[in-house]
Amino acid sequence: MLDLSRVESGEMKLNLERFDMVPIVDNVVSLSKSMADKKGVSLDYLKIPEGSFYVEADSLRLNQAVLNLVSNAIKYNKPNGSVVISYEERDGGKVRLGIRDTGHGIAEHHKSKLFKPFERFDVDIDQIEGTGIGLSITKQMIELMNGTIGFESREGKGSYFYIDVPVSVQTLLPVHVEAKEETTQSLHNKTILYFEDIPANVELVRQILKPNEGIKLLAAPNAFVGIELAQSETPDLILMDIHMPGMDGLTAFSRLQDINKTRNIPVIALTADAMDADIKKALNMGFQDYITKPVEVHRFLKALDGVFK
Repeated sequence: MLDLSRVESGEMKLNLERFDMVPIVDNVVSLSKSMADKKGVSLDYLKIPEGSFYVEADSLRLNQAVLNLVSNAIKYNKPNGSVVISYEERDGGKVRLGIRDTGHGIAEHHKSKLFKPFERFDVDIDQIEGTGIGLSITKQMIELMNGTIGFESREGKGSYFYIDVPVSVQTLLPVHVEAKEETTQSLHNKTILYFEDIPANVELVRQILKPNEGIKLLAAPNAFVGIELAQSETPDLILMDIHMPGMDGLTAFSRLQDINKTRNIPVIALTADAMDADIKKALNMGFQDYITKPVEVHRFLKALDGVFK
């Protein structure tokens, strides 16, 4: 309700920046798997992207929009149904993210009301949680990011929702990592979860780890999403930024320690805080290591080696 109020009053503030949207969508898929399993709905890619789709948007709000569309596709689906996610390059310098479901579809006389607040039409609406404001907020946020949202639907046949967002024309400076000196066998076939709200920092770590074959890097734009991912994915290592919106890294670490499934996952702090008192506090809490930004590649990989050796 607060988001809806901010959008409609023009007070919603967005942080438009350049980032790869593929990890954002990957995180949403990982986060939504348990929900899909409970509903008996399969959740798949039409074709897994081999490259990257760099866009100009607000990463936190794009994550929120994609999560809303994917969760809707699951919630309003039929038993043993499916949700399929796809990417498509579009004219006009945009990329389309599509979410297709096999749900009940939307009747023609309801389509004009779909993006209005508090409108809900599914045949099983009494059994489905929700307020009916998610699509309204999603539409307005996507449009604030210079994107568009649309849908196609046939009653009884399912729906296809899509968002088109601008592709970035900027060039990200690459991080050069000498394979012989910096790569390490200990990182192969590992999953690392990075709690970080700034996409550029996630991309830096992704490039550092790129020479290590088989590594899977998941990124959480805030601690709340990160804690959910830690429980669903059980990563081999967590990288933790300390300053994040909503919940800081130290609090997130304490929350992880209170959960049986995550308390034994090693956590390395990756932060700009370089004061001795900050480092000592984190290590005393139980952090495996403490790395300060800007990241030194050799120091970073050495710390990871210390966890996996």
